[in-house]
Amino acid sequence: MKASKKGILVRNDLWTSMKNRKGIIIGLLLLIAPGCISESGDQELSLAEELINDAVNAHGGQAYENIALSFKFREYNYTWEESAGAYKYTRQLTLDSTNTVDTYENGLFKRTTNGVVNNLSTEMMDKYSSSINSVIYFLALPYKLLDDAVKAEYKGEFGNYHGVAVTFTEEGGGDDFEDEYFYWFNKETKEMDFFAYNYRVNGGGARFRAAYNPRRVSGILFKDYVNYEASLEIPLQDLLELYEKDSLKELSRIETEEIKPL
Repeated sequence: MKASKKGILVRNDLWTSMKNRKGIIIGLLLLIAPGCISESGDQELSLAEELINDAVNAHGGQAYENIALSFKFREYNYTWEESAGAYKYTRQLTLDSTNTVDTYENGLFKRTTNGVVNNLSTEMMDKYSSSINSVIYFLALPYKLLDDAVKAEYKGEFGNYHGVAVTFTEEGGGDDFEDEYFYWFNKETKEMDFFAYNYRVNGGGARFRAAYNPRRVSGILFKDYVNYEASLEIPLQDLLELYEKDSLKELSRIETEEIKPL
């Protein structure tokens, strides 16, 4: 998904304000009344939006307003900077004497090799920018669920969890706007402990991720994930039950290392 922020109104119990992509401070609401308008004229939160806001608060709240972090994912070194609607992501790989740096900044992509800018086709720039954006997107969940393109729907209780299905609008939703996601938020901690998604490219498929190794860096909660594969034939909301029955096959581990402030 693209790195835009949704103008969702944020409760004031843990987080007093959230800025949207244009840096506008959004007002605060406390009532839950899907699709209704309050006496003040402000749009009130749906239950799904309320759960997302609670999760964002639990994972970092105000710490998301000014982000400046570095981390390692697989063989690459990344940086993530984001503040007041502006963002800059970088990815660096050094092999022997060749240093390649990808920079995705406010929608523009650039690759340099040993300090020299590469002349890339639009197709390749889109491919590389999508790759780096995807890494940041998953690392930044549930914060990225405040994106403008997100359409969230409450799907009920799943034991100790609330379930929220997420789809995306075509405008602002990126090339993969048809993908579907499902999130399980812990009733007690408000945290995102599991999520699942499907995709249609390269033959399609589905994934279920279970969180482990929680830790906070610069006030933001990060988790690693066990990544399970699943069939497109299975509804996403049924995957938690299959996981609890040990009926999913582990595919990989999603481990983010050496997260630290810039």
